[in-house]
Amino acid sequence: LKDQVNQATAVSATVDTLKQQQAALQDSMGRINSTVNSVANTQRAQDSRIKETEQWVQSTIEFRKQVTQRLTRLENPPSSLPQ
Repeated sequence: LKDQVNQATAVSATVDTLKQQQAALQDSMGRINSTVNSVANTQRAQDSRIKETEQWVQSTIEFRKQVTQRLTRLENPPSSLPQ
């Protein structure tokens, strides 16, 4: 009977240890999930900034094309002007 009590005590201690380990793992998983969410939010923000920057670059390119066309027309007027 004493051996069974000792075994039960050992099993109980093992169960307690496993419960503590499970709690620690759940805490770690919570921190990992929080980190993953933070990284995902940062990625979305970066993607948005990249898209805005690409749009700005495209807008600048279009503006430069228009300015270049205007300058070309001013530098090279038509050869036959109406009189």
